[in-house]
Amino acid sequence: MKFTDKSFLHYFSYILMFAGIYLLTAREDIHEYIAYALFALAAILTLVNLYIKTKVRAADLEVYAGQNGFDFLKIPNQDQIDEFLSFKSVKGVADKNNFINIL
Repeated sequence: MKFTDKSFLHYFSYILMFAGIYLLTAREDIHEYIAYALFALAAILTLVNLYIKTKVRAADLEVYAGQNGFDFLKIPNQDQIDEFLSFKSVKGVADKNNFINIL
C-alpha cells in the first residue's frame, strides 16, 4: 500500500463533509445539528484513516528492510537524526540555480 493510495474511509469522509455542507444550506435547526455531527464524524474518519495508513506504511517498511538487509529504526535516537540532517547532497545535481539535464 502506497501512502498516496486512497481508501474507502477517505472517500466516505468526503461524502460526509458534502452531506454536512448540504444540510447547513438547508437552514433548519435540526439539519444544523446533524451537519455538525457529520463534520465531526468526517474529521474522526480522516484521522483514523491517517493513523491506519501510517501503521501500514511502517509495517511495509519494516518488511522491506528485513528483505533487503537494511536496519529499520522504529524510533531513532537523536544521534541518528543528527546524522541524517547533516547529510549533504551533490552540489551540481541538487543546486536549484543550476539545472542539469541528466537525461
